[in-house]
Amino acid sequence: MQTKACLLFLFLIVTLAAHAQLDWQIYDAEDVDFSILLPEKPNVKSKELNTEIGKLITNNYSVSLDKKSNNFLYTINTIKFPKATFSKDSTGYNDEVMQSHLQELSTTLKCKLVYQNPTTISDENGYIFRLTDERSGQVVKGCITLYNDKLYTITVFTLLERSLNSDIDRFLNSFKLKK
Repeated sequence: MQTKACLLFLFLIVTLAAHAQLDWQIYDAEDVDFSILLPEKPNVKSKELNTEIGKLITNNYSVSLDKKSNNFLYTINTIKFPKATFSKDSTGYNDEVMQSHLQELSTTLKCKLVYQNPTTISDENGYIFRLTDERSGQVVKGCITLYNDKLYTITVFTLLERSLNSDIDRFLNSFKLKK
Protein backbone atom coordinates (compact mmCIF):
# COMPACT_ATOMS: atom_id res chain seq x y z
CA MET A 1 0.00 0.00 0.00
CA GLN A 2 2.81 2.37 0.91
CA THR A 3 4.51 1.66 -2.44
CA LYS A 4 1.32 2.50 -4.34
CA ALA A 5 0.98 5.81 -2.44
CA CYS A 6 4.62 6.69 -3.22
CA LEU A 7 4.16 5.85 -6.90
CA LEU A 8 0.97 7.92 -7.08
CA PHE A 9 2.74 10.85 -5.39
CA LEU A 10 5.69 10.56 -7.82
CA PHE A 11 3.29 10.44 -10.80
CA LEU A 12 1.51 13.59 -9.59
CA ILE A 13 4.80 15.46 -9.11
CA VAL A 14 6.05 14.50 -12.61
CA THR A 15 2.70 15.42 -14.17
CA LEU A 16 2.60 18.80 -12.43
CA ALA A 17 6.21 19.56 -13.38
CA ALA A 18 5.54 18.67 -17.02
CA HIS A 19 2.40 20.83 -17.04
CA ALA A 20 4.27 23.79 -15.53
CA GLN A 21 6.87 23.58 -18.29
CA LEU A 22 4.16 23.64 -20.97
CA ASP A 23 2.82 26.99 -19.73
CA TRP A 24 6.09 28.80 -20.51
CA GLN A 25 6.36 30.54 -23.87
CA ILE A 26 9.04 32.35 -25.82
CA TYR A 27 8.43 36.08 -25.98
CA ASP A 28 9.91 37.13 -29.31
CA ALA A 29 7.85 40.02 -30.63
CA GLU A 30 8.90 41.64 -33.91
CA ASP A 31 9.37 45.05 -32.30
CA VAL A 32 11.82 43.84 -29.63
CA ASP A 33 15.52 43.05 -30.02
CA PHE A 34 15.59 40.07 -27.66
CA SER A 35 13.80 36.83 -26.92
CA ILE A 36 13.10 35.29 -23.53
CA LEU A 37 11.10 32.49 -21.97
CA LEU A 38 8.17 33.70 -19.83
CA PRO A 39 5.35 32.00 -17.92
CA GLU A 40 2.82 34.18 -19.77
CA LYS A 41 2.63 37.15 -22.14
CA PRO A 42 4.15 40.28 -20.55
CA ASN A 43 2.59 43.65 -19.92
CA VAL A 44 4.55 46.32 -21.79
CA LYS A 45 5.07 49.94 -20.77
CA SER A 46 7.20 52.53 -22.59
CA LYS A 47 8.34 55.99 -21.67
CA GLU A 48 10.53 58.70 -23.23
CA LEU A 49 12.71 60.84 -21.00
CA ASN A 50 14.50 64.02 -22.04
CA THR A 51 17.86 64.24 -20.27
CA GLU A 52 21.12 66.19 -20.45
CA ILE A 53 22.61 63.52 -22.73
CA GLY A 54 19.56 63.35 -24.98
CA LYS A 55 16.36 61.35 -25.24
CA LEU A 56 16.21 58.04 -23.37
CA ILE A 57 13.59 55.45 -24.24
CA THR A 58 12.63 53.03 -21.49
CA ASN A 59 10.63 49.85 -21.92
CA ASN A 60 9.37 47.57 -19.19
CA TYR A 61 8.15 44.05 -19.91
CA SER A 62 6.65 42.38 -16.85
CA VAL A 63 4.74 39.32 -15.75
CA SER A 64 3.11 39.44 -12.30
CA LEU A 65 2.01 36.19 -10.72
CA ASP A 66 0.27 35.27 -7.50
CA LYS A 67 2.43 35.59 -4.36
CA LYS A 68 1.95 31.83 -3.88
CA SER A 69 3.97 31.16 -7.05
CA ASN A 70 7.67 30.36 -6.77
CA ASN A 71 8.39 33.76 -8.31
CA PHE A 72 5.89 36.57 -8.23
CA LEU A 73 7.41 39.03 -10.71
CA TYR A 74 9.50 38.67 -13.89
CA THR A 75 10.80 41.82 -15.58
CA ILE A 76 12.91 42.90 -18.52
CA ASN A 77 13.78 46.61 -18.42
CA THR A 78 15.56 48.35 -21.26
CA ILE A 79 16.96 51.86 -21.52
CA LYS A 80 17.89 53.04 -25.01
CA PHE A 81 20.55 55.75 -24.88
CA PRO A 82 21.47 58.18 -27.69
CA LYS A 83 23.60 56.71 -30.48
CA ALA A 84 27.31 56.21 -29.65
CA THR A 85 26.85 56.66 -25.89
CA PHE A 86 28.69 53.38 -25.31
CA SER A 87 31.55 51.81 -27.20
CA LYS A 88 32.16 48.07 -27.10
CA ASP A 89 35.87 48.67 -26.44
CA SER A 90 35.19 50.99 -23.44
CA THR A 91 34.72 48.04 -21.11
CA GLY A 92 35.77 49.96 -17.98
CA TYR A 93 33.20 52.69 -18.60
CA ASN A 94 30.52 50.16 -19.57
CA ASP A 95 31.19 48.16 -16.37
CA GLU A 96 30.96 51.35 -14.33
CA VAL A 97 27.56 52.15 -15.87
CA MET A 98 26.22 48.66 -15.12
CA GLN A 99 27.57 48.67 -11.55
CA SER A 100 26.14 52.15 -10.96
CA HIS A 101 22.76 50.97 -12.26
CA LEU A 102 22.87 47.98 -9.87
CA GLN A 103 23.59 50.30 -6.95
CA GLU A 104 20.65 52.51 -7.96
CA LEU A 105 18.40 49.44 -8.29
CA SER A 106 19.49 48.29 -4.83
CA THR A 107 18.68 51.71 -3.37
CA THR A 108 15.33 52.01 -5.18
CA LEU A 109 14.20 48.56 -4.04
CA LYS A 110 15.63 49.09 -0.54
CA CYS A 111 17.57 45.86 -0.87
CA LYS A 112 21.14 44.89 -0.09
CA LEU A 113 23.35 43.98 -3.06
CA VAL A 114 24.56 40.53 -1.98
CA TYR A 115 26.73 39.86 -5.02
CA GLN A 116 27.45 40.95 -8.56
CA ASN A 117 29.60 38.60 -10.60
CA PRO A 118 30.90 39.17 -14.12
CA THR A 119 29.27 36.91 -16.70
CA THR A 120 28.52 36.69 -20.39
CA ILE A 121 24.96 37.33 -21.53
CA SER A 122 24.22 36.53 -25.15
CA ASP A 123 27.98 36.90 -25.90
CA GLU A 124 28.11 40.36 -24.24
CA ASN A 125 29.80 41.33 -20.98
CA GLY A 126 27.46 41.71 -18.07
CA TYR A 127 26.77 40.83 -14.46
CA ILE A 128 24.62 38.37 -12.61
CA PHE A 129 23.44 39.72 -9.27
CA ARG A 130 21.33 39.09 -6.20
CA LEU A 131 19.55 41.62 -3.98
CA THR A 132 17.85 40.85 -0.67
CA ASP A 133 15.58 42.62 1.75
CA GLU A 134 15.88 40.73 5.02
CA ARG A 135 12.90 42.51 6.62
CA SER A 136 10.41 41.46 3.93
CA GLY A 137 12.22 38.26 2.91
CA GLN A 138 12.20 39.42 -0.71
CA VAL A 139 14.98 38.32 -3.07
CA VAL A 140 15.71 39.73 -6.52
CA LYS A 141 18.00 37.78 -8.81
CA GLY A 142 18.94 39.15 -12.18
CA CYS A 143 21.42 39.96 -14.87
CA ILE A 144 22.45 43.13 -16.65
CA THR A 145 24.22 43.87 -19.94
CA LEU A 146 24.80 46.62 -22.50
CA TYR A 147 24.43 46.18 -26.24
CA ASN A 148 24.05 48.76 -29.03
CA ASP A 149 23.57 51.69 -26.64
CA LYS A 150 20.86 49.84 -24.73
CA LEU A 151 20.99 48.72 -21.11
CA TYR A 152 19.12 45.48 -20.36
CA THR A 153 18.17 44.53 -16.79
CA ILE A 154 16.45 41.17 -16.38
CA THR A 155 15.04 40.38 -12.91
CA VAL A 156 13.04 37.80 -10.99
CA PHE A 157 11.37 38.61 -7.67
CA THR A 158 10.78 35.84 -5.15
CA LEU A 159 10.83 35.12 -1.44
CA LEU A 160 13.92 33.95 0.43
CA GLU A 161 12.53 30.49 1.09
CA ARG A 162 11.87 30.01 -2.66
CA SER A 163 15.00 31.72 -3.98
CA LEU A 164 16.68 28.56 -5.30
CA ASN A 165 13.88 27.36 -7.59
CA SER A 166 14.71 26.31 -11.14
CA ASP A 167 12.32 28.78 -12.83
CA ILE A 168 14.70 31.62 -11.91
CA ASP A 169 17.53 30.13 -13.95
CA ARG A 170 15.15 29.04 -16.71
CA PHE A 171 14.07 32.67 -17.13
CA LEU A 172 17.48 34.33 -16.79
CA ASN A 173 19.33 31.81 -18.96
CA SER A 174 16.77 32.08 -21.76
CA PHE A 175 17.48 35.75 -22.50
CA LYS A 176 18.95 36.13 -26.01
CA LEU A 177 19.78 39.28 -27.93
CA LYS A 178 18.77 39.39 -31.58
CA LYS A 179 21.96 40.34 -33.38
